Amino acid sequence: MKNHYEKKYHRIVHKNLLENEKYYLFRAKLSKTYWKCFNGNVLEFGCGLGQNIFLNKDKSIGIEVSEFCIKECEKRGIKVFNNISKVKNKVNGVLCVHVLEHLRDPDKVLKDFNKVLEDNGVLVLVLPESGKNKIYKDFKPDIGKHLFGWNFNHINELLYANGFRIMKNEFNYGYGYSVFYKYFLGDKLIKLLGRIMGRREMIVVARK
Repeated sequence: MKNHYEKKYHRIVHKNLLENEKYYLFRAKLSKTYWKCFNGNVLEFGCGLGQNIFLNKDKSIGIEVSEFCIKECEKRGIKVFNNISKVKNKVNGVLCVHVLEHLRDPDKVLKDFNKVLEDNGVLVLVLPESGKNKIYKDFKPDIGKHLFGWNFNHINELLYANGFRIMKNEFNYGYGYSVFYKYFLGDKLIKLLGRIMGRREMIVVARK
C-alpha cells in the first residue's frame, strides 16, 4: 500500500513542527496532557515527528511507518521502529495520538496494543471528534486521509471488544496553536479559544 505520510505530507501538514524549533518544543510541552496516566515506559504508535515523546525519550519508543519521520526522530535521539512487531519487551503504556482514524483496520491495531501492553497497562487514545456529515461534491481525496470518524460510544465499544476497560472519556480543547505558542500563558489562551470556538479532541483512557 502506498504510504501517503512521507516528506510532502509533513511539509504541508506539519510545517511548523519541522521548521520552527520553538513551536516544536511548545507542542512537546503540551503533550503533558496525554502523559497524566503514565508512570512507566511508553510506546507511541504513529509517533510522527516525535514531539509527544521527545521530553520523555529516555523512557519511550516510537512506532512510525514514514521513513522521513523516522529520520527526523533519530536526529532528536528518539528510538523508533517501523513496525510494532519489532517491540520485544512489553510496555506499561501505549499512546496513540490522531492515528487510529487513518488506519484501514483499527481493530487489528487495538489487538496489537493489547499484546504489547503489560497486565493493567494503560492505553491513551487521542482522536478527532467526528463532525457533522457533509456531502462531498468534488470527489477528491483529502490530504488528511481520515478513513474513520469517531465518537466516544463507538471507540469505547471497539475497546471493550478487544479486552480493554474504559477508565476515562474527556475532551481536550485547543485552537490557535501556531499563533499563541509565542506568548506567555499561550497554553491557557489556546484552551480558552478552543472552548469558545468549540475545537476539541477526544481523549480515551483504558486499561488492559
